Amino acid sequence: MRFYKETNFKDTEIGRIPKDWEVVRLGDEQIAKIKYGKGKPSASGKIPVIGSSGVYDWTNQSLIDKPTIVIGRKGSAGIPHLSLTPCWPSDTTFYLDLNLAKVNPKFLYEHLIFKPLSGEHAKTTLPSLKREDLQNFKFPLPPLSEQEKIAEILSTVDEKIEIERKRREKLERIKMSLMDLLLTGKIRVRIEKCDNDGRESK
Repeated sequence: MRFYKETNFKDTEIGRIPKDWEVVRLGDEQIAKIKYGKGKPSASGKIPVIGSSGVYDWTNQSLIDKPTIVIGRKGSAGIPHLSLTPCWPSDTTFYLDLNLAKVNPKFLYEHLIFKPLSGEHAKTTLPSLKREDLQNFKFPLPPLSEQEKIAEILSTVDEKIEIERKRREKLERIKMSLMDLLLTGKIRVRIEKCDNDGRESK
């Protein structure tokens, strides 16, 4: 993978970006249609039901059949969840019907993680996100081929992070097992005694 340092920038309302990138609104017709999630069907199945905090149930039908980003509307407002398979966004969320000829879902998802939306501006006990907030959200958009490469690089890093997370979990389980054995005396540590000259005694 080759990288190079960009030197040709332009000033925009969201800051400096490369000259061949665009600034777009999430609610632009060419980018995405922002839709409300719905109450989940009662039947169970293998289709994930995605709420504000992520997958919480499974059903037998989908509300959207193509890759999408589900965004918390209430509760965990503004938190994005990427789904590359058919899913059912719940009634506490928005979901994006993306123009896949213009936007790579993984690229946009990573940007929403990097520059998170927030419902904290809502002066209520339960934070919420308004549709207008999503529609007016502006972000930089590279050419689709560059979006795909960026998404590929970040996905590779995500995979490595997941491997390390599982490795750490395994080590933590090993440590907990050792703690149970050592700190309760179920197994003992053998201490070798030494003679006065420092040699181990037999």
